[in-house]
Amino acid sequence: MKKINLTLIAVALLITTTFAQIPQAFKYQAMASDASGNVIKNQKVAFRISILKGNINGISVYTETHADTTNGFGLINLEIGNGTVENGYFKAVNWGNDTYFIKIEMDATGGTNYQFMGTAQLLSVPYALCSGGLVLVSDNGKAWKAKVSNYGIFGVEAMDTNSVIDLLPKIEFKTSGIYTYHNTILDTSEQFTAGIKAVSNYFTGENLLNFKIIRIFKSIPTTVFDTTINVDSFSYENTFTTQSDTGVENWTFRITDNGGKVNEVSFNITTIGKLFKYTKTGYFYHMASSQYGAYDIDGDAPVGAVGTASTKSMKNTDASGATFTGSWESDVANTTQFVKDNTYDYANATVQSATTAYAAGSASTSVYNPVVGDTYIAKRGSAYYVVKITTLDPNDNTCDCVNKGKITFEYKKE
Repeated sequence: MKKINLTLIAVALLITTTFAQIPQAFKYQAMASDASGNVIKNQKVAFRISILKGNINGISVYTETHADTTNGFGLINLEIGNGTVENGYFKAVNWGNDTYFIKIEMDATGGTNYQFMGTAQLLSVPYALCSGGLVLVSDNGKAWKAKVSNYGIFGVEAMDTNSVIDLLPKIEFKTSGIYTYHNTILDTSEQFTAGIKAVSNYFTGENLLNFKIIRIFKSIPTTVFDTTINVDSFSYENTFTTQSDTGVENWTFRITDNGGKVNEVSFNITTIGKLFKYTKTGYFYHMASSQYGAYDIDGDAPVGAVGTASTKSMKNTDASGATFTGSWESDVANTTQFVKDNTYDYANATVQSATTAYAAGSASTSVYNPVVGDTYIAKRGSAYYVVKITTLDPNDNTCDCVNKGKITFEYKKE
């Protein structure tokens, strides 16, 4: 994938000279270039812009997206405040009461696979935005702007038909490289790290009262963490372990404020079981030939007649002069056992599913008359393997001897 760099060129504040037209946006200019410094010219790109409060890792109080085309110099001009809103309400940002940072993400193909480009402090905030007037919020989240007439009469007016302000406490996932924060697939009993940051709602001023983590697996909810916090901002992270069984588990991180308002974020983890680490190919010939008549699935190598008995996981049992059938047994010094299961999903084999299939079958150290496509679950000691027959040729003369025949197979192992 081509690495994309974003070079920030300038920030120009949009300020008008008439107070009757107070602006609610500012201009932002950027240049896109690749990892070699080559400018991305005349190409459609997409941006996600977030306004973070307090510090460079602060919670997002406003997020919007833009899609546009760079010019012949790789430049693109954005009007922050006039994009497609994902979160928050731009007019409600109180620029004068805190420091704010702008977080830039971009998809160089114009899609929604945004890549983090950087975060920078907004050192200069539009005066007109700071002086935009007093915003009042009713209990239903409707935004009203205070007005005073030329005669000193106080009143309010609706800011616009879409001015419904979110009154919920704010919560979002930590999203750097070490954290899980979206739907994903993991092994059973695998560890992962998740974290959140939360802040009280600016308009309600209600402290954060409670933080809770709820895990739901097979429709059964479990409270993983539950604590009273009573603070205006909160950060939390921890390392968790997925279920030991396969399935989909939902993780919900919930914040409740003193006013009883609740907000939450969640993701799903699909546990598929531990995958086999290796996929190998093996073979053996007619036991009575001068070539390898056995195979060692622990050592991943064919074994000859004089080979160590304990390494012979699969030893051909066809007699000298007999047609090669591919039948085998494990040596008495090896004791690998096999369960035939042609319904087993070899392509998506996991250690757990192999364990289950082996337990459900009838295990034996001998296999008779295998055919191409047969699947066997094997076990030696505590180790599991899955073997699938790929070819069986009783006339193969690779060994260049009277006793012909060769079988090949693919197998998976931990």
